[in-house]
Amino acid sequence: YWQREKKGAEAKIDYVMQHENEVIPIEVKAGTAGKLKSLHQFMKEKKKMTALRINSNLPSLSSISLKDSFGDRIEYNLLSIPFYLMGQIHRLITSSKR
Repeated sequence: YWQREKKGAEAKIDYVMQHENEVIPIEVKAGTAGKLKSLHQFMKEKKKMTALRINSNLPSLSSISLKDSFGDRIEYNLLSIPFYLMGQIHRLITSSKR
């Protein structure tokens, strides 16, 4: 769990986990939709390259590239997996980096 408490700009990540020698943020969404504003903030602040989203969609790997409200570029890879593949997280993260 990660939480940023800056007045007027709170953000939280549901889970963080270690994968090999890096920290991976994990966002869990109940359905198929949901905003990733806190995840974008975490990725910008911590300069991470890989994030994980667990939701009801089919597995996917997306390259995220956007600008925040300050005009700063945020780029990272987002691995999305359905709930039933949670037991395969480490294998899927490793595969997504090839």
